[in-house]
Amino acid sequence: MAQDKTFYEGQRQADPNKRVFILTRSATGGSQRYAAATWSGDIGATWQEMHRQIATGISFSMTGIPYWSMDIGGFAVENKFQHPSEALTADWRELQTRWYQFGTFSPIFRSHGQAPAREMFHIAPENHPAYKSMLYYDQLRYRLMPYIYSLGAATYFKNYTLMRGLAMDFAEDSKAEAVADAFMFGPALLIEPVTKPGSTTKTVYLPKIEGADNNKWYCLYDGKGYTGGQTIQAVAPYERMPVFVPAGSILPIGPITQHTGPMADTLDIYIYTGKDADFTLYQDQGTTYDYQNGDYQKIRLHYNDKTSTLKIDASTGHYKGPGSTGKEFRIHMVSMAHQIGIDTKSPPAKTIHYKGQTISVLLQP
Repeated sequence: MAQDKTFYEGQRQADPNKRVFILTRSATGGSQRYAAATWSGDIGATWQEMHRQIATGISFSMTGIPYWSMDIGGFAVENKFQHPSEALTADWRELQTRWYQFGTFSPIFRSHGQAPAREMFHIAPENHPAYKSMLYYDQLRYRLMPYIYSLGAATYFKNYTLMRGLAMDFAEDSKAEAVADAFMFGPALLIEPVTKPGSTTKTVYLPKIEGADNNKWYCLYDGKGYTGGQTIQAVAPYERMPVFVPAGSILPIGPITQHTGPMADTLDIYIYTGKDADFTLYQDQGTTYDYQNGDYQKIRLHYNDKTSTLKIDASTGHYKGPGSTGKEFRIHMVSMAHQIGIDTKSPPAKTIHYKGQTISVLLQP
């Protein structure tokens, strides 16, 4: 940690208002105070190692250090993949695709490794399922930026952690506590990496949702509903990894972009009914420490499930940058009677033009 502290303080002296970022393979409690994110080192590019990285990331995050990363695809490569046969090329592409899907939902999203090259256009041609899947998840990471950046704010303001073992959010469910190959990415996304070659399904345990009227989980992609507290065989085709959303979630999604900010003026807000839900959207300048002096904007959304009412509080903070004067929120209601996902082409239930003042809207689930 002394090295992180020295680097951080030196950077702050050289350029006081530019955010510091340190990527390190060593960490100890408190290193996050010095803008340090830790990765798991030069891991091997094998299916077994990818599987182990799930528990590694969960364990690391549960120590209270929020920003963990890994070499997506594995760093050290077996000799057989250096000049592979057609069959080994297919194996390599599948491994990279499944690891990329998993890595999309790690706190720090980065691919890195020895030869062969890891850019998606080097792994497979554009018409190949591997390329299509990696492109989809790359774009999904950016579509989720309003959600992810807001979780980053919660990490700073509320000591939150993005990558969460199921025991953290479902402590009353003993079966959930025993799950070691899945995790929550923030409060709204249950991530189920596929770590066995040739798999097109995965055995998934959906935890019990305390306080939910319907105890339901919904597939992120198409909105199909499932009852919590049971084990299911989730579909997992080559191009998709199972991801589920619990009732009582609010999930903000933006347009496909190739940058991290500022937040788009138009957002799709998915509300998963069956339980009251809260989420606080956050935006700031993006590269400075001005947020420490209140130069940010927070917008709290609260959904009352019994009254089907969405309340959006007046914004707080004094951020005046791009996107601060108003938002268009396209509200999508997800329920057992109305099963829609982020890939479903469905019109919003309501469009709200938010101008920074408190507003309440009656919705129909």
